[in-house]
Amino acid sequence: MWRQPLELATSLFFKSLVGIACAVLPVALAEAILRTYLNHDVFNYDPESWQSLRSDSLISMVFMPFLSLGVLYVVRQNHLGVACRPKEGIHLVASKALPLLAAIIVASLLIGLGILALVIPGFYLMGKYFLIEPIVAFERPGLIQTREYSGELMEGRKLSTLIIAGLLFALWLVAYTATFFGVYVVFPDATIWTNVLIDAAFAVPFAFFSVYSFAIYAVATEEKNRVCSPGQGRGCC
Repeated sequence: MWRQPLELATSLFFKSLVGIACAVLPVALAEAILRTYLNHDVFNYDPESWQSLRSDSLISMVFMPFLSLGVLYVVRQNHLGVACRPKEGIHLVASKALPLLAAIIVASLLIGLGILALVIPGFYLMGKYFLIEPIVAFERPGLIQTREYSGELMEGRKLSTLIIAGLLFALWLVAYTATFFGVYVVFPDATIWTNVLIDAAFAVPFAFFSVYSFAIYAVATEEKNRVCSPGQGRGCC
């Protein structure tokens, strides 16, 4: 059950790499401009400072829906074998950014509470809500229905998904750290362009998580549609 989504995600990621870069770079540029405007030097800020950590997390959270939706659009088009249309992609991002941000905030709060409670419930919810991004992007459910449908599609996939996502996160962290120090060596004085490089180095590999969530969503919905009888709605199974 875990192999097919991972293979599909890998294939779609490399097939869509140019489109992903085109979706990521404008977001990285906008994020870098904001960081520079706020004098948030990526090389020289105190990570133990609550104010620095809070502003960094807030900036990342605000831009995350734009990044995820752009990547999901590109990947879906490639999966369907349809050319990307900038106007269509921009409309998707503009119309779904706020709903996705709201869904991410609610899910993050629930996961955080689960981790604070007994740890295991938090990881369970993390697996359950793994498909929130593609569901919000390509369907029209409310906040509660989004979480319920994500849990339905993730049935039997939570543990394997969390293990693979954990391994992918470890690989991404190594690559990001190496890129960070590489940029620091080449450009010791932070500028808006070093911020762009750092944000792009963060975003392009991290986009694989959105690709992976889409791959699981695509495989799960295709399996569900094969089981459901013709003419029945989404809740038929």
